[in-house]
Amino acid sequence: MIASVNISEDILKDYQIFDVRSKDEWRQTGIIKGAICLSLNLPNGSPNPNFINEFKELVDTSKEVAFVCASGFRSAAAARLVNAKLGISSTNLRGGMYALLDEGFVSEPYEEN
Repeated sequence: MIASVNISEDILKDYQIFDVRSKDEWRQTGIIKGAICLSLNLPNGSPNPNFINEFKELVDTSKEVAFVCASGFRSAAAARLVNAKLGISSTNLRGGMYALLDEGFVSEPYEEN
């Protein structure tokens, strides 16, 4: 099952959040504290062929999963993909980082490991 909810700072604590934007986007706007950064696409824009395998290694199935991107399009695609390939229910955070930052949310700087 895939749910879609409007993003707000109040609900972020309820989820294990996967940020599916690009590395450049993480650098530009920062990330949600505690979010797992996992790009849905490669730097050239094509789909990340390792997305599902990387997701499986990172996900904590005891927590509710939510996906965020810039506006909600890629996060919805990631939620559908995870549901179709792994049968994992997840939530699309509609509006994405644009909506969250418009609310005055203060993001964390992205630091590469």
